[in-house]
Amino acid sequence: LYAVPVQISPDLFLLLFRNVRDYFQKQFWSSGNHSCRCRRLKVDVMAVEELLNRRAQARADKDFALSDTLRDELKNLHVEVRDTPAGQVWDLLLD
Repeated sequence: LYAVPVQISPDLFLLLFRNVRDYFQKQFWSSGNHSCRCRRLKVDVMAVEELLNRRAQARADKDFALSDTLRDELKNLHVEVRDTPAGQVWDLLLD
């Protein structure tokens, strides 16, 4: 088996990295596994859900300044929020 050097663009490398990262995050840190990490990081899931609901309402009201402020508050709680066509998705930030 021979290794052939392949030159890829930085954009392609970033795309591949994100896909691999997302795969492993879904496998090991998916929403079904939040509870263990939430306890370890002392994340209050009810507070996170409340902030997410307020953020969704702010986005619906087109109050993007408030939405960004709530996103920052969530980040301080070790929570990453992604906006998708199906709505917002949250996950715990990796340490």
